Amino acid sequence: MVGLQKYFNDFHKTIKLDDDDNQILRDSREEVLNVIKENIDSDAPSHEIFHQGSYAMKTGINAVSGGDFDIDIGFIFDARRDDYSDPVQLKKLIRDALLNEYDDVKIKSPCVTVNFENAEKQVHVDLAIYINDNNSLFLARGKENSAPENRIWEEADPKELKNKVLNKYKDHEREQFRRTIRYLKRWKDIKFDGDVHRPNGIGITVAGLSYFYPKIDNDFLTGDETPRDIDSLIEFIQNMINNFSDGINIDSDGNIVHNYRLKVNLPVKPFTDIYEKVSDNQMNKFKEKLDKLLEDLQSANGETDISIATGLLHSEFGDDFPVKETDLNNNFVRTTHSAIVNDYPSA
Repeated sequence: MVGLQKYFNDFHKTIKLDDDDNQILRDSREEVLNVIKENIDSDAPSHEIFHQGSYAMKTGINAVSGGDFDIDIGFIFDARRDDYSDPVQLKKLIRDALLNEYDDVKIKSPCVTVNFENAEKQVHVDLAIYINDNNSLFLARGKENSAPENRIWEEADPKELKNKVLNKYKDHEREQFRRTIRYLKRWKDIKFDGDVHRPNGIGITVAGLSYFYPKIDNDFLTGDETPRDIDSLIEFIQNMINNFSDGINIDSDGNIVHNYRLKVNLPVKPFTDIYEKVSDNQMNKFKEKLDKLLEDLQSANGETDISIATGLLHSEFGDDFPVKETDLNNNFVRTTHSAIVNDYPSA
């Protein structure tokens, strides 16, 4: 067994949103909100905004090379559902205001998305549209061409969800929780590149509320604490795999077909399964890739050769995970990234 924490620390430092990228997202948010303020129809109901998504939950990561940066905003109208029986009506108000400044604005089922270039990086801002009806929030679902049954107001509690994620742990346990979520987000971006129904970040984050457990060694003599991120990852992944159900079916040729599914229910209204719309085929792929990730994590954790251990992790997490290389005499000669000595990078 070799010490891998410093390699995880280096990996985390690379994938975590840095101050410059956070500033890009903040600037993009303010730009979009100013455009809406200046151009929204004067008859629109009063509104307020709040921050949601990975930026607000402090689990954001840098985009894989060539990817987009995104930020999520909750846009709450003070109105009644009876006054806007078609939720797409309010989405159009936001879309039309944004079209005064941007060419690429789309009404999607859960939000309105604007895409634009900011500081030489592609950014998209997702605006989830809510109504505050008698102190309950309802999310506007539906596209411009959706059938009436798909244009609905869905009760939601995004602020409480954010609070649950932010307050699940404290101090070093919270930092390890956030690092673990970021590791898995990068893993899914690497392993599901281009897949439309890949497991999303919020699904991984919510799964962490149930399946993540901190792994930190405490030295009671010195008071020092040492995280074991690979052990927290292994238990997290094992717990996820253990909670897949197996919907066994028989195909037309009489062959047994396994349809594995993982349910990750929101812990707040509407308590729905985040992965409900992921196809059986894609869910089977998700489990297969989790099985392989668990195998490689366990192998790396028990490996005595640091180059082999980091190579296994590099194969799962991509080029940003540093690999310790060896020469023919098995002497360590190079690391692809400079290792971070500090056991506790910022969360």
